[in-house]
Amino acid sequence: MGVVGAGGMGLNFALRCTKFNEARVIAIADVPEVCKAYKALAEGKLDDFLNYRPHLRRWVAEPRIAKALEILGKQLDPSKIYSDYHELADDPDVEGVYVATPNIYHAPVSIAMLNAGKHVLCEKPMATCVAECEKMVKAAKNSGKILQIGFQNRFSEDAQFVRSLIASGLLGRIYKTKSYGIHVNSGPGGWFTKKRLAGGGALIDMGVHAIDMTRFLLGEPKAEKVYAKVETRFGNYDVDDFAVVMIEFENGCTSIVEAGWWNTYSDGPEAATQVFGEKGYARIYPVEV
Repeated sequence: MGVVGAGGMGLNFALRCTKFNEARVIAIADVPEVCKAYKALAEGKLDDFLNYRPHLRRWVAEPRIAKALEILGKQLDPSKIYSDYHELADDPDVEGVYVATPNIYHAPVSIAMLNAGKHVLCEKPMATCVAECEKMVKAAKNSGKILQIGFQNRFSEDAQFVRSLIASGLLGRIYKTKSYGIHVNSGPGGWFTKKRLAGGGALIDMGVHAIDMTRFLLGEPKAEKVYAKVETRFGNYDVDDFAVVMIEFENGCTSIVEAGWWNTYSDGPEAATQVFGEKGYARIYPVEV
């Protein structure tokens, strides 16, 4: 495996891979300063790695994290730390790539990897506009490789259970859902709050999880109408931090999605969803029927 964008999400993915025999991260692509850190890690120089990434010192104090970093360092190849993602794309030893760059680069990086014959797991949001998403899908079809977006919540036991409950018809026809993607009294910084890099704010950062969960539970219906109120209320940046969306689906269900950063309250954690049927009710996170 290779990772493009080895910041917080990229490092977390690489560390999680150390738990499995089926996948290991051997290559990294990022900006030169980050590459210096990972080259040091690959050479067994943990202190040098932490000198380049001092914000990780407190995190690494936890024994299991330190152990995972040690394993990752042994798995990384010092010759496969690239400051140009095209070089990683050309690496024949890399079979799949995790893309965790700022959103604006999701499409070009994913397409380059697919065109090079590599499977791609791309972080959400898929891209910053529909046209880029369509190009990614086309590249995946042409390459015959897998393109998957990082909507991990649909794989949870809770989501699988409630989806099966809906499909069984026990809840009757679903007429309404409510789903949440809100950071309560917190929010990101850095590139997440810059439109030129992120493409948007809380709605495409957190709201996409809620929208994906809604569609997953309902069996992937197509949207027919969308209404939205999207605002910037809590910070001095050029992206949204408050959004309420209403979606009318082809199956007759009306879905409400709430997204935000720094909001004072949420009716549930990330991707929590309430399902209202003509014969019954269910929700996930936590499961309630």
